[in-house]
Amino acid sequence: MKYEITIDKPVEGNGHIDLRRLVQLADIIAKVAEGALQLRLRGVSITAGRKQAKLDDALRIDLVGVKKGSTRLQVECSKLGETLKGIQFDAFRHEGQLQLAEQTPMTLFMTTFNDALDNDASKEFLDKPLLNQLVAFKKVFRAPEESFHISNEGNTKELLVKKESLKRIAVLEESLPEPERIVIQGTVDLLQHSSSRIRVKGPDGVMDGFLSDDLDRTEVAQYWTKEATVIGLVHFKPGGRKSIEVQRIFPVEQGENYFAKQRKGESTEQQIERQLREKGGRNTAKSAVGQWPGDEDFDLLIGQLTA
Repeated sequence: MKYEITIDKPVEGNGHIDLRRLVQLADIIAKVAEGALQLRLRGVSITAGRKQAKLDDALRIDLVGVKKGSTRLQVECSKLGETLKGIQFDAFRHEGQLQLAEQTPMTLFMTTFNDALDNDASKEFLDKPLLNQLVAFKKVFRAPEESFHISNEGNTKELLVKKESLKRIAVLEESLPEPERIVIQGTVDLLQHSSSRIRVKGPDGVMDGFLSDDLDRTEVAQYWTKEATVIGLVHFKPGGRKSIEVQRIFPVEQGENYFAKQRKGESTEQQIERQLREKGGRNTAKSAVGQWPGDEDFDLLIGQLTA
């Protein structure tokens, strides 16, 4: 599909763009598109491991021309349904993932930006790292009067970005806590090998998540539909949503000693409030699921579970 990126009032002059600025623009578009894709596939926009080769093909965007009339960059890219192979487009992420096959890297970029700028838009496919990438778009501006307008031949909502508007995104990004350690006991449900997606059903509710790249998928499969102790990182999203990055899984019996030592009389919500308060943050996800570690060293906790 074809897209046009128009820079209004460019400092380089109509039909011109500094190569260094072009590199910055391309880098941010690519990173936002990749983060938006990972968020839909895994539940969080960042990944610790190396990007899979099949995603390289899916995220390709070609510059095919530059026109005058301000500075107009012509780019093209393919639909993800044509380039993503071996991905399960199922109901695990409901409509957002079902529609993914019809999207392109550029529509992911445009939709992500529009969702962040529109106060009334859904924030389901935004998280702190992705919002941080959007804020980084300010590096592409060379003068306050410039603006970027992106349109396409399809029905994706057009995008208009002004430097001033990025301040609203920065406020949203700063409102989200950093990822926090979590320990939870529950049933490991709906394991999806193709996208490393899982769902943990604990005593207080359900949390969607994904497996860390360091985990052996074959070993994890033994916990399918069974009770287990799960430890990892919770990534917060706007609106109180969250996703757990599962780093280790143990038989439920190995977690009993840890849970027996939790602070008595302190509810789950109180534990979350305390931990964020001690770090100078605030709880934007009061309904977070599971039991949270206290002040003990996390490596010590791992040692207790593996002892």
